[in-house]
Amino acid sequence: MLMKRKTMNDKPEKPQPPDEPAGPESGALIEPSEEAIARLEGELADMKDKYLRLAAEYDNFKKRSVKERTEAWQRPRPIWCSACRCAGRSGALRPRRSGTD
Repeated sequence: MLMKRKTMNDKPEKPQPPDEPAGPESGALIEPSEEAIARLEGELADMKDKYLRLAAEYDNFKKRSVKERTEAWQRPRPIWCSACRCAGRSGALRPRRSGTD
């Protein structure tokens, strides 16, 4: 909602006494209808359901990532194996014959 900025030249506004009783046109608060209450309660229930499902999904994600991380650290590391295979292909690790060359 845009409001006019007050400047130093603006005089303070004095509240005007109401000439007539507050009605729906005057912007006064009115009690919402039963249909509106039912609709808002339904929306609230939907939002709570979405929130709970999202929280459960996030909790499952955290548990799954911890489990996967733990399993990854328990597996043997194949880094040195691949280095040996590469060296073996190049001939660096081929057994040498002793004796006559």
